[in-house]
Amino acid sequence: MNRCPYCFKPLPEYGVCSCHYEENQYFTNREVLHPGSIVGASYQIGMVLGQGGFGITYHGFDLDLEKEVAIKEFYPKGLVARLGAISYPVSKTASNVSQVVAVSSDNNDYYQKSLKSFYKEAKALANMSHISNVAHVYRIFRENDTAYMVMDFIEGKSLRQMLLEKNRPFSENELLPLLDPVLDALQKVHEMGIVHRDIAPDNIVINSNGEPVLLDFGASKLEHMQNSDDDHQASSSLIVQKKGYSPVEQLSGESDLRSDIYALGATYYTLLAGRVPQESIKRAMRDDVRPLSEYGISPAVSNAVTKAMAVNIDDRWNSVAEFRRALSDRTGTDSGTERTYNQARDLMMFEKYDEAAAILSRISGYKDSDKLLDQCREQISRRVENERTYNQARDLMQYEKYDEAADLLSRISGYEDSETLLNQCREQISRKVEPFPEEKPLNKAELPTVYTKLPDEIINNTYITKKKKEKEEIREKEKKKFPLIPVILVLAVIAAVVSILLGTKTITLGSPTQTPSAAEIKAGDEYTFGRYEQDGASGADVIKWQVLAVEIRTLRKAINGLFTVRGR
Repeated sequence: MNRCPYCFKPLPEYGVCSCHYEENQYFTNREVLHPGSIVGASYQIGMVLGQGGFGITYHGFDLDLEKEVAIKEFYPKGLVARLGAISYPVSKTASNVSQVVAVSSDNNDYYQKSLKSFYKEAKALANMSHISNVAHVYRIFRENDTAYMVMDFIEGKSLRQMLLEKNRPFSENELLPLLDPVLDALQKVHEMGIVHRDIAPDNIVINSNGEPVLLDFGASKLEHMQNSDDDHQASSSLIVQKKGYSPVEQLSGESDLRSDIYALGATYYTLLAGRVPQESIKRAMRDDVRPLSEYGISPAVSNAVTKAMAVNIDDRWNSVAEFRRALSDRTGTDSGTERTYNQARDLMMFEKYDEAAAILSRISGYKDSDKLLDQCREQISRRVENERTYNQARDLMQYEKYDEAADLLSRISGYEDSETLLNQCREQISRKVEPFPEEKPLNKAELPTVYTKLPDEIINNTYITKKKKEKEEIREKEKKKFPLIPVILVLAVIAAVVSILLGTKTITLGSPTQTPSAAEIKAGDEYTFGRYEQDGASGADVIKWQVLAVEIRTLRKAINGLFTVRGR
């Protein structure tokens, strides 16, 4: 099976791996081994999992057992360099570019002593196979003038990743049971005289079975080393530092079992408070770390973590077992949690749902705190939606779209000044409408939703329909097409003059909508003309005029083409 040389996942038949690794685009960090390199005759190097002051951890693949592994390479930063990365003149061949050398001849002796100490400590770590919840070392070897440890590859999420994804601190009810197996494992590791020196949330991984596993023993050292003073000094002088988690004595190159207790306390603090504690060197001058009780944690747990994180090494717990007992002795926890619970309920009464949710998340599982937390989140979500609707309605009002704005504001009644804005929209709507025709009954089913919310007086007396607007537009277009009124006025004047001179004779043409035939039209007869309205209203601009001409065709054309005739 073809595997990706970077993550060791099966390669697709076509294209690149889902990790998007391409050999010609691999980063140009020449301090690390290139993916595809083989070490120990049967271990293929993949991606870099981590690179610290002590060494480099790779994702590897055991070619014999066909399984994924983690490979730790001893590579103390600043003390050594990769032969292939050295720019000054040096003898290089294709076979030695991966070789690790001291950066100067003065450091070579010290590097060789440190390498010897690392190898001895790795042998001790290989004896931890009987301890659960730790990454086991099952092979060590020398190559490239350095040493390698082959360890279990644990696939899962670190506590640091989980904290970021949760976007809130762990509650003590969540964290204490989760980390208890790690305390048990670390206690057994300490009984073997091994100090981890790099405990932190990113070195504790929750595996696929939901169990915590303590990783990265590559920075560990033997507390009681059975070797020369030079070896002990070389091991101790290699400083392992992680901001917020390393105690003061470790920064000076010294550490013992209580150094791990400090890092363990700092890990608990980070996960329960949601923030990394102040660096120990700064705390030695001025301690600004707030106790966990201020974050809603019970006094028992807060006091236990505070003592574990004491700046002075003699003020800490003497063993993991003591720290573990202090965490489990939670006398007074219920009263502290009850106070936190009541505080959250008070905040909910004042509609401070954000603060209440933050507090309730820390006491998950206590009484109905989970139910209250869901209510807070629902209110927060509703508030966000109301705010979005409110802003959208205000934008519509700026563009004088009062109908749409009123419809939106009616959905968020009681939010901010939505009632005031809704009344303003209704007032603007009532100003725009015209009297509703009396002869046409109002069909409320045809009205838009917004008008049903208007007072009955406005609904009964005012309303603009689309049909009336369309009718007015058509009427205006007809007036522009033919100037009817001026023509009628001219004809009226002519008819009046002629009727005075010749006298008139009136006839009845029958139905008002009947058009006179050619036989009925005679010279000297008087007719009444006017416009016909489809809604039944009487015509406007009614005039009388007398037939003078005997050209019946011309008169009939004028009557039929210009207006509709009504007889009286």
